[in-house]
Amino acid sequence: MSQFIRDFVEHPRSVGENYFQHLRSALGFSWRLAAAAFCCAVHALLPGLFKCTASAQIALLHDRMIVNRHRSDAHKNSDGSVDEGAELGPAPVSAHR
Repeated sequence: MSQFIRDFVEHPRSVGENYFQHLRSALGFSWRLAAAAFCCAVHALLPGLFKCTASAQIALLHDRMIVNRHRSDAHKNSDGSVDEGAELGPAPVSAHR
């Protein structure tokens, strides 16, 4: 198996997801980051708008990624494989700063 194929399969597994779960999660992150970047650009031009939007989104994404990663680690078997039946559940949402 080539390194590319191995990485293609192994990375989603290492974070407790199958390919389609990882695709959905990564695309969700990319849309939120794009929206936050847009809000930052508008805020740069008009400082009264989107005062906390980008920082709140970054905090939310950080919480989701770190909380899910730790929950995923908690469901790893002794051989390092992930318990596919483990439920990650929704991540908590941070308060606006």
